[in-house]
Amino acid sequence: MLPTIAPRVKLQLYILRQLTVAFVFAVVGLLFIALPGIAVSAVHKLPNTDAWLLMKYLPLVLQGLAPYVLPMCFLLAVVATFGRLAADNEWTSIQMAGVRPSSLLFSPMILGLVLGGATYWMLSTEIPNTKRKEKLYLVQAASSAIRNLSPGRTSLQLGGFYIDSAFREGPLWRDVLIHKPGRNSEGDLKAFARSAVIEIEDDTLFVDLEDVEPLGPDGEWTGHAGRMTVTVPLSEFVTPSSKKFVSERYQTSTVIKRALREGTVPEDQIDRYKYEIHRRYATASTLLLFLLLGAPTGIMLRRGTQLGALAVAVVYALVYYVLSLRLGKELARDGTIPPEIGAWATIGMGTVLGMILVHKAFRR
Repeated sequence: MLPTIAPRVKLQLYILRQLTVAFVFAVVGLLFIALPGIAVSAVHKLPNTDAWLLMKYLPLVLQGLAPYVLPMCFLLAVVATFGRLAADNEWTSIQMAGVRPSSLLFSPMILGLVLGGATYWMLSTEIPNTKRKEKLYLVQAASSAIRNLSPGRTSLQLGGFYIDSAFREGPLWRDVLIHKPGRNSEGDLKAFARSAVIEIEDDTLFVDLEDVEPLGPDGEWTGHAGRMTVTVPLSEFVTPSSKKFVSERYQTSTVIKRALREGTVPEDQIDRYKYEIHRRYATASTLLLFLLLGAPTGIMLRRGTQLGALAVAVVYALVYYVLSLRLGKELARDGTIPPEIGAWATIGMGTVLGMILVHKAFRR
């Protein structure tokens, strides 16, 4: 005969099941609301690109948002689950059965730890690599957009580079004005040409100009150059400078820790590197903070509508992200406060508030 599952274990599994279902609904709901806006933004960012390339780019954007969306969905799920327990009088029945209210946080804590571990893994390993993948997709999208230019389009701009013409005859551009900003030791190039032909090889744009007349800084004619080929590396003109990807935000936690340990971080960047490490740990810990805030909020607002409790949960999340990712970040990175305090101060204050709410809601 199989042993029966203890009632307390059944209760934990019941709460975990209800919480998981609510969490899935929260994720699906937020995706349903946010996905159209994200798609429109991606289309604006990657105009005239292939639909297949656009569909491959969207998951990268969603992956970058996941570490901040998952804690909020968990908070909404906790509020909804404990609010329903209280509204259906199951909370009262559980207390009358002699179960300690605080023990009901065990299964939500397990789910929070799992999601927190996934959040930290994304922040420390996946997201830095995702940013680099986005750069590659932007280059591919620019190449696709150039190849798919509409017949009537007579201008093209990639970052600071642009080319404008009076009209086009297939691949041939007529009466062309071209500008290429200087990079490294190169100076700006600004010229007028009677015709131009654009070709793409790999991630490089080649513009073959005929009957070129270079222009000075003020637009004055400076001579005649005949033929000229302008080379435009797409990776330099459609994506941020490669220096940006050297910053701590785009490095894995392993790389950051090794750099701090070996002393290879510039003196003026040490606080920024330390803050980034602690920020990733703090963001992963947000799920446990939201558990302390969400459970008592759902119970105490049981007499009101469920929407009221969910609205309060959204306020919790917004206040946390503003204080932590805005105020704390700026103060820590500017050296006003130690980076550890900048990353963990909001977590600490929220934990104190959560414990007060838990004590108030869980007392008999």
